[in-house]
Amino acid sequence: MRIELKDIHKYFRSVKANDGISLTINPGTIHGILGENGAGKSTLMKIFAGFSQKTRGAIWVDGSPIDYNSPEHAARIGIGMLYQDPLDFPLLTVLENFTLGLSRGVIKKKTNFRQKLIQLSDSFNFNLLGILL
Repeated sequence: MRIELKDIHKYFRSVKANDGISLTINPGTIHGILGENGAGKSTLMKIFAGFSQKTRGAIWVDGSPIDYNSPEHAARIGIGMLYQDPLDFPLLTVLENFTLGLSRGVIKKKTNFRQKLIQLSDSFNFNLLGILL
């Protein structure tokens, strides 16, 4: 999935949280968003994941403009967000986190999810087997 954020602006009244941010994420790449406190990193990611609405700008996925207004809509496209300090959940295993992302809650039957996670990790050449056992 190719993702483009084009000229993203987010204002909270007179405060400019994001002021013309553009970013292209090509398939198969991993990016980090770095900056000082108050630089607008979290605001940008909340816009990208559908938790907050941009003031102006565009989000393109695979060459088409996308306009979504909720995390659920973003998730249907394949965009989600995992916070660095997830205070709403207890500590979860890798498999429990993966299961939670694929279902409407943690469920007891993990065998299918375990196999899906192993296949996905293999496709990225990640070795998660020691963590899963």
